Amino acid sequence: MSGFSALFQWLATFWDWVLTFFKWALDGLLLLLQFLVFTILDGLFTIVETTLAAINLSSVLFNYAASWSSLPPQLVWLINAAGLPQCFALLGAAYMIRLTLNLIPSVFTRV
Repeated sequence: MSGFSALFQWLATFWDWVLTFFKWALDGLLLLLQFLVFTILDGLFTIVETTLAAINLSSVLFNYAASWSSLPPQLVWLINAAGLPQCFALLGAAYMIRLTLNLIPSVFTRV
């Protein structure tokens, strides 16, 4: 009986090694996919952020609106110096991100 028990014990140990190898390989594959997706998205978001920062649309739009509303130039300068157009742009971007995230079904976002 000891021969059979030794054989069964060796088979169980061998099966544990096989399972450990597959778990290790799957974990490595998932880490590789995670790294690839993160790298692609990080590059894309860096390009979008740089493009939007280069445009500085908030000051341009505010100066255009201020010229139409005939605000005094001193007040326009003060508002631009305080950074109110950038503040409103940040708030608008935050609202847009929140509204965009609401489009994702809660099945994928709730744990």
